[in-house]
Amino acid sequence: MLIDSFTIPATHPSLAGHFPGNPIIPGVVILDHLLSILNSKGVEVTSFTHAKFVKSAKGGQKIDLEVEHCSDITNFKLRHAGELIAYGEITIT
Repeated sequence: MLIDSFTIPATHPSLAGHFPGNPIIPGVVILDHLLSILNSKGVEVTSFTHAKFVKSAKGGQKIDLEVEHCSDITNFKLRHAGELIAYGEITIT
């Protein structure tokens, strides 16, 4: 289910050094936004079981967050324009 969308501005300070001439959003910045969104919805993430980035994202791109909770497993997917950027599993309380 689609939870929310977010955009990291092309002016974000981390982009200048990651990587010069081809700035992409560092994975940790994307995961931090995922945590912020879930926390704002009252979901506390206690750990990332795993996270896999399969495509780069650039500043200014809209990123959609999908979360699916099955039994004791919570999976997430991050997409831009329908294309998978990252996926993984988190533990929540």
